[in-house]
Amino acid sequence: GCESDNGFLCMSTEGKVLWRQKGLGPWPFLIADSMIYILDKSGRLHLLDSTAGEFKELAVAELPCDKDGQLYGAASWSSMAISNGRLVLRLGKDLVCLQVK
Repeated sequence: GCESDNGFLCMSTEGKVLWRQKGLGPWPFLIADSMIYILDKSGRLHLLDSTAGEFKELAVAELPCDKDGQLYGAASWSSMAISNGRLVLRLGKDLVCLQVK
């Protein structure tokens, strides 16, 4: 989950912190198919391995941003959804669908 200092952490079911990564919060994230999908404020979608005991980034995709190079404010804080290998997320007034498989 996200921390107040703009970091993201992964914990075991026993409450042990497995890893922390600064700069990945407090934006929306989704866990599906052993992956973590998380947005950062600069419009990058990060794909992380949720099964690793350490921070393991598998891919990064650049998403469209506003004229200041930022995601579209609070309108981009909506929850993401995934179905049949497609990730659906909101960027401002747009609904975006990305093939992730």
